[in-house]
Amino acid sequence: AVVSTQSTGHGCVPSREEITHLLQKAEQISEYGEAELFCYHLCKVARYDRKLGVMQFIGSFDEQHTRLTNQVSAIHQASYSVKDSTSLRKVLEVILALGNYMNCNKKGLASGFKIQSLSKVAETHSGDYKVTLLHY
Repeated sequence: AVVSTQSTGHGCVPSREEITHLLQKAEQISEYGEAELFCYHLCKVARYDRKLGVMQFIGSFDEQHTRLTNQVSAIHQASYSVKDSTSLRKVLEVILALGNYMNCNKKGLASGFKIQSLSKVAETHSGDYKVTLLHY
C-alpha cells in the first residue's frame, strides 16, 4: 500500500511524505486502493489538515466542556470545603502550636507556616522513633 496512515491530532491522515508520493504517482490512480483514493482526494482539499482539526474540535467540544465543567466544579467545592472546615483549621492550629513549642528557643513564635512544611509532620518522631506527630 502506498499509504500507511499515521495517527495525528486529527485521527488517521497521511503524512506529508505520503501525500507527496500520492500526488507524484497520480497517473497510477486507477491502481490505488480505497484508502489511497480517499487520501488522494483528501489532500486536494485546501488546508484539509486544519479543517479536520476544526471538525474534530467541534465534534468533541460538548464532551470536553462537560468534563472540564465537572472538574472545575469539583475543585471549587473542594476549595470551599477546605476554607470552611473548622476541623482542618483546628488541626493546623495544633500543628502551628507544636511547631512553635518545638522551635521556641531557636526562632521565636511563628504566625504561620508554608503548606510544603506539612510533609514534615510525618517525619517528626518521638525520642524513641516509634511515634510520629501524625499519631496525635
